Amino acid sequence: MAFPGFNYRMDEMRAALLRVQLRRLPTFLARRRSLFSAYARRLQGTCVELPFTAGRFARGLASTAVHILPVLLPKGCDRAAVMERLKAAGIQTSIHYPPIHTFAAYRNPAHRLPRTDEIALRELTLPLYPAMRTGDVRTVASTLLEAIGYQ
Repeated sequence: MAFPGFNYRMDEMRAALLRVQLRRLPTFLARRRSLFSAYARRLQGTCVELPFTAGRFARGLASTAVHILPVLLPKGCDRAAVMERLKAAGIQTSIHYPPIHTFAAYRNPAHRLPRTDEIALRELTLPLYPAMRTGDVRTVASTLLEAIGYQ
C-alpha cells in the first residue's frame, strides 16, 4: 500500500548555496514578476488562459513570489503535440500540477473530479526564470500560439 511521505532533509552543500542565493531573492522575485507581466500582456485576448492575472491576484502581484508559469490551453487542444512543437523550437515545458487524486496514495475510484481532470489536461507550464529575457517571453508566447494554431 502506498502512503504520502515527505523528505525535508537538506545537505550542507545545498544549504551553503541557498544562503548565497537568498541575498539575491528580492531581485529574482522582481524579475519574475516583470516576466509574468510580460507573459500576461502577450497572452491577453488569446485562447490561452493565464491564471492569477485578475482580482486579488493582480492587486497582490507586487508581493507575490511568481515561481512558475502555468497556463491553460484551449479545450480540446492536444497538449502533447503542443509540447513537442515547443520542444522542437528549443522551448522546455512541463506539466507542473498533475491532479493529486490520481496519485496512488490518494486514488479512490469513488471520488470523481471531472472539472479537475478537465483542467489538468489543459495545464502547461512555460519557462520562467530570473535570467530570462523579455525577448524570450515574446518567443515563447508566439511559438505557443503558433503551436496551438491561434491566428
